[in-house]
Amino acid sequence: MARTKRLAILAVTFLVLGGCGGSGTTPITSAATSQQPSVGAGPTVTQSAVSSAAALASLASQYTDLSNKGNAAVAQCNKDKTAAVGSLTKSKAAAQECMTTYIGYVADLKAINWGSTQPQADKIIADMDKIDSLMVLMIDAPDAATFRAAYDQLDPMAAGFLVDANTMRSALGLAPAAS
Repeated sequence: MARTKRLAILAVTFLVLGGCGGSGTTPITSAATSQQPSVGAGPTVTQSAVSSAAALASLASQYTDLSNKGNAAVAQCNKDKTAAVGSLTKSKAAAQECMTTYIGYVADLKAINWGSTQPQADKIIADMDKIDSLMVLMIDAPDAATFRAAYDQLDPMAAGFLVDANTMRSALGLAPAAS
């Protein structure tokens, strides 16, 4: 930061003293005085960039925390679904538990102002809303065939979610999620 600040001051000094053009009748002090706000603008721009980087790092940290919680929830849901195979009642109960967890994940996503990455967050939220709709179909399924038809749509939706999540991760400066 100190080097950037020095470069900004050096650039402003060059502009003020070395070549903004103008006549030789303009006193140097008035040129320096008229250019003084630019000196303040250099470090302010740098501070703004630092603030933006800090905000992005904070958002990346928050997203990582949410992502880790979401991954743990998905792992638990997968275990519950595997344990429920063969029983519609147990499968529907597992779907209900998963949906409850997913609703919390979406609520956490919505609670954060994602700044410049808000469009990516909105896509993830929309993906989760679609997945939740499938979960409702599974929970309300009158028979195993209806449950299975909704269940079979989860993988394609999860693939779309992963694409959107990786777009968000990239915007936050994070590595892509493992598929």
